[in-house]
Amino acid sequence: MQRICADTELPSNFDDWTVQEQSDWMYYNMTDLYKNVPESLQNLIPSATRPLDFNRSLNALPEWMDPEKYHRGQKFVRENYFSIIMAFIFGSIYGYTFEDALKPIIIGGNSHTPYLAFKRYLNTLKRILAWYDGEPWSKGTEAYRDMQIARNKHITISTKVSLLDNKQYQAASKFEQPWCPEYETLMKDFALTCPFEKLGQRPYKILDNMSRKPKDLNNMLMAVTQAHFIMLPVLYPQK
Repeated sequence: MQRICADTELPSNFDDWTVQEQSDWMYYNMTDLYKNVPESLQNLIPSATRPLDFNRSLNALPEWMDPEKYHRGQKFVRENYFSIIMAFIFGSIYGYTFEDALKPIIIGGNSHTPYLAFKRYLNTLKRILAWYDGEPWSKGTEAYRDMQIARNKHITISTKVSLLDNKQYQAASKFEQPWCPEYETLMKDFALTCPFEKLGQRPYKILDNMSRKPKDLNNMLMAVTQAHFIMLPVLYPQK
């Protein structure tokens, strides 16, 4: 068996189980270990073991897709453009507090200077605005082309990180001497204003101790990333 924390191990035949069986085991065991994780977030725990399905066609819409709701959402965005863009920017800050969401971006090597980071986020914002205005599943549209670009970038980074062992992955996702004039000030502010985490409040941390740590992009990371788009307007509509 593979030990993943002090008193929990993966079953010896874990790799032989179906994806659903692995997810069920993760869910029922991880929620016992991480009782301080809000119930609303506990369903994210097993999704960390499920890699993204890059073989799915962009043209085949899921059964739950409702075009009428989609276009209503686009109308809401057009009427609240500035607020939506600012919510996405601040939502990204929230999302990157999940360390595993930030690591693939660091390893990708396209955001490690102020200029490269600015260029990356500007291009990302342009693609997102195309999705807001168009239909990403319709071939020949700008939104479709931008969705293909985003998917190819995800495939590239997912392949890159999956080839690293745990030690290489941790080393490649750290800045030894980050350049940030406000770094010390920010760290002091965080230490004074942010509450200490409760024991077991960050479920993704346990994955760092797994010999089979999933390093390619997974459904938990994607769910957290997608939350950037709408999280703040949903949680704080009055603001």
